[in-house]
Amino acid sequence: MCALKSGVPDEQRYALFHLVKISMERGDKYKFESFPGLAEALIEKAMEVSTLFYDVVWDISYYDDVSAYDGSRLNGIDGNPDILRRLQDLNQTSIDSNVQTAEFSDHLSQINEAALAIRNMVMLEENAQYISELSPLRDFLVIILNLPSLDCVTELKHYALEIAEQVTKYLHLYRTDPLYVSLLDQIVTEDRGAILTALRAISRISMNLEESNNLRGVPRQALQNIFDWILLPDEELAHACLDFLYQYTAVVENVEYILRTLDPEPLVNQLTRLLAYGAKVVDREITFEQDIRNPAPQEIVELPQELLRDMVLLPEPERSSRWLRCLFEEDATEAITQIALWQGYQNQFSPIVPPTGPPMLVAAEFIKNVSTTFAEKATAQVQTGPTTRFIIRGIRRRAVPVDLNGEEFRKCSWIDAAGSAPCNRFFGSPKTMYDHILRDHIGAVRREDGKYENSSSANYTCHWEGCHKFRRTNPAKDLAEVASHLKVHLPPSASSLKELGDNPSSKRQKPSYIVPGAKKHWQTQTVPSDERQEASGLPLTAALVLRNLARNIPKTDADENFVKSGGTSKVNHLFKPVEPRFWEILAHNKPLVSVPQD
Repeated sequence: MCALKSGVPDEQRYALFHLVKISMERGDKYKFESFPGLAEALIEKAMEVSTLFYDVVWDISYYDDVSAYDGSRLNGIDGNPDILRRLQDLNQTSIDSNVQTAEFSDHLSQINEAALAIRNMVMLEENAQYISELSPLRDFLVIILNLPSLDCVTELKHYALEIAEQVTKYLHLYRTDPLYVSLLDQIVTEDRGAILTALRAISRISMNLEESNNLRGVPRQALQNIFDWILLPDEELAHACLDFLYQYTAVVENVEYILRTLDPEPLVNQLTRLLAYGAKVVDREITFEQDIRNPAPQEIVELPQELLRDMVLLPEPERSSRWLRCLFEEDATEAITQIALWQGYQNQFSPIVPPTGPPMLVAAEFIKNVSTTFAEKATAQVQTGPTTRFIIRGIRRRAVPVDLNGEEFRKCSWIDAAGSAPCNRFFGSPKTMYDHILRDHIGAVRREDGKYENSSSANYTCHWEGCHKFRRTNPAKDLAEVASHLKVHLPPSASSLKELGDNPSSKRQKPSYIVPGAKKHWQTQTVPSDERQEASGLPLTAALVLRNLARNIPKTDADENFVKSGGTSKVNHLFKPVEPRFWEILAHNKPLVSVPQD
């Protein structure tokens, strides 16, 4: 600090280098109040920038004789309300922004370092509050923000804006305050970074003070720019604009100014669109009825032939395990007698197991394998009573067999000629069911090449359960016609389901004997919310701005005069066209139904 105050260029260069390093690496540990005079020294060093562009050397004085402060002397106690006028009266020196002397570049570099050290230290709230009470700080910010529009001072201006963003929350700036006017001037520039920081700084004015800021005197062009920027696909810029508008539209006089000088209808339409910004689609499922539990079948279903051919060649105990898995499933409330289970297995494989093939399990080993197959959820028990019964508890018969991959087979629903009952045979692929219907039900003749004779000498009818095509009154005239129709009754192939991303067995989360109750699917679009499940981000701020407009428009003279002239209220004019969209958004987004009232 002493080196910085010495005025010796080499000493100041050394001091600024280390102050920047300390403020960047350990800025959370160093406070201005621990080093009296450091903040003032950095401000005075940064204000030397005026000597590079104007014929002036600022002299900050801390005496009470206010009348003595003029020209290059600045009041360090009460500030300088006329600083903008004094800057305009200065004679600007001729500077080439592209070609600079070594002395100029070195001096400007030191000024940038001084501003950077202040910027780093005010990121700590204690430092921001401390330096906000120094009157020279405002003059320092005003001087830098009103420097000529040259590339060489762009970095310095951004440091000044970032400092202003941190300290304006502790300042009350009136309409004619030089710092307030200088911040507003940044909104009409073309520098996106400067615009963003200036908007945030203006929105924070008096944030930590009891007296609020009315944001009076905002130029029309600045407001029009803010309206236009909200239309851009720039979330960060939209956030800054909406934060500003939330503060601005909270004042009736400001809303009056908007109604008299600008067209607020595009703004209302855009704010309505932003109510659903970032909304995520959420699927909800509501159950209206309880799940239905189907009774267990009384008989073991027949194993499909295509599965039986593969299973008969398997060794034991794998064959019995696969048979159990295909025809039975876990159910803690059901049971089956051991004899019925063993007889079902015997009847299935005894007639077809070749003498040279894998031998079948004996009864005792088969019953023991049941518990192994179902991970001990099926247990052998003795049921006492009038008649002692040996049962397996924990499994039940399947109504529909499944293959080795857990895929359910499809049932043939062809009704015989007598119309008594469907065929009820199960098939795993559309082709095997197709061949079965043509061969066994229609009686088509298959040629040696695998194709069927397309006979046109007979009438062909479809007896699929529930089908009214090709009945006796309107039969098909040839086999090709009814064969083409049969394909509508066939189950989809596994490959087609895979291509469509649909796999019923993988989606099934409940046992096959549970029929899910009636459900209703709802699809909503939920806006981003915080950990308290309250709306946040652009939708929240857009809702708050719309609320301010709806509340304050009826309080304006412009609205009163508009109604007296025979028109409807400006509220109806602006909000009625978008009212259906409001209801739609509120129906989907519970966090937006009740936005914070403060």
